[in-house]
Amino acid sequence: MEQQQKEGELKGPIEVFERLFTENATARILDYFISQRFQSYSADQVAKDSELSKEIVSEAIDRLEKREIVRQDKRLENINNNVNETAYTLYVESMTANVLIRAAFEIANAERISSEKQNREENGQQNIM
Repeated sequence: MEQQQKEGELKGPIEVFERLFTENATARILDYFISQRFQSYSADQVAKDSELSKEIVSEAIDRLEKREIVRQDKRLENINNNVNETAYTLYVESMTANVLIRAAFEIANAERISSEKQNREENGQQNIM
């Protein structure tokens, strides 16, 4: 089921912090929550989508929760296992989360502008030859 994109939401994963802090699961999960900031997800779903173990995801979510970047949102019913799972979402009311969101967009925009500039310069070099 395709989710509807909301205003201010990116079409794809932002991956800003993951690129800056390579091989860091918490950065990958932070990118995930920023990219999906209007939705709630269980740790299982985040683990599946980010291709990380549930243990690593749970530890990262705990760290992000302590810093008031992610918060528990609601309980999800898992019909298959008849278990309630906690859902998490980006804590958009948090000042820290908002700074991170703005930083992510600024970095993504700067990278896009830099890439476009580099492409123009490369195309200019090719036209000269």
